[in-house]
Amino acid sequence: MRLALTGTPGTGKTAVSKLLSARLKLKLIHLNEYAIKYGWTLGRDAERDSTIIDMTKLKNHSWPDNCLIEGHLAHELPVDKIIVLRTHPVELEKRLKKKAWSPEKIAENLEAEAMGLIADEAEPAVQIDTTGKIASQVVDEIEALLKGKLESSSYDFTSWF
Repeated sequence: MRLALTGTPGTGKTAVSKLLSARLKLKLIHLNEYAIKYGWTLGRDAERDSTIIDMTKLKNHSWPDNCLIEGHLAHELPVDKIIVLRTHPVELEKRLKKKAWSPEKIAENLEAEAMGLIADEAEPAVQIDTTGKIASQVVDEIEALLKGKLESSSYDFTSWF
């Protein structure tokens, strides 16, 4: 099984992916690190202070079975199941400020989360709200969803605007 764990930056992908991959015994692939390691980049976006990933190379890569691919672009890859982490913009703003992101970068990501951009792009996907939760609680919910013991919900944060 190939799982994608995606979401707006700051929703908890890195912490959740470490616990989830260990619990499910899946190889963990941090997508951005992987792309940089193999030179699948197209340069740098100075305005956003981020690496531009070559999506063609990622999409054409033969991804291993039994892996968890973590990253905000993971939903673009050929996987069996997509999990989108969501966080209410009020909490997300606090998390991104802790990372010392620029006000512009924070505003862009808050708007993307409020509008549900990644969740919309990732359909069909399972959504998990990470607001007010620690990583182990999120992993418990993901496991329950994968086992069919919990139904997926969708989240509407547009009222935040």
